[in-house]
This record gives sequence, C-alpha cells and structure tokens, in this order.
Amino acid sequence: MKNILFVLLFLLFIKSLLCQDIISIHLSELENTKYECDVGGCTPSTIISSFDFDSCRIACLQDTQCRTVTFDSNTNLCETFADIPSQYGKLSSQSGVTTMITTDQRLLSARKFQQLINSFH
Repeated sequence: MKNILFVLLFLLFIKSLLCQDIISIHLSELENTKYECDVGGCTPSTIISSFDFDSCRIACLQDTQCRTVTFDSNTNLCETFADIPSQYGKLSSQSGVTTMITTDQRLLSARKFQQLINSFH
C-alpha cells in the first residue's frame, strides 16, 4: 500500500512540474497588413526564408522572443520581431502580407489588443 501511495504522489509531483511551464499563446492574424518598426527603441527583426505561411507561424511560436511576425506571400519571407505594435512601430496596409501578433496573459490583455485592432481599422 505504501508503494502505491508513493507512486501516486510521485506522479502528482511530476504532473505539477510539467504543468508549470505551459503558457497559452495565440497568434492573431491581420491579413493584408504589414508591421513595421521605424522608431527608435525597436529591437532588430529576424528575416527567415519560409516555404509558407504555416512554417512562418511555427518559427514565431518556437522563438520565445517573437511577439510579432509578418509573412509576405509574394516573396515567401518571414520577419519576426520581439516588439508588439502597441509598444513600437505601426501597422499599414499591404497586399499579400499577413501580420500575426502574439497574445498571452503576460503581455497584452484582450481588451488592449482589441483597442489596437480598432485603431487600425
């Protein structure tokens, strides 16, 4: 009986360790919109040659510093940024470009994100 209790407690401990580092991140998509950071204070972007939209999205999700990403379907270039539009830069209309902005509880509340989207349209 002690062994079974020990195993159950051990499994609960392992489960709690694994769940602590899970963060829910969502990429909100803005079609025909390009993010540009043309003001001082922006971090340099990273340009990635990408096969398609999905590989660009995955590249951002795998990068813990990525907060905004643009994919240009005309050139298949993916550009990742550590900044978010509400902090630095601007959003502008550009055909064939999709900008994705990460949203999570630590960085941007849903209300603030909606204000950002509303100010663009």
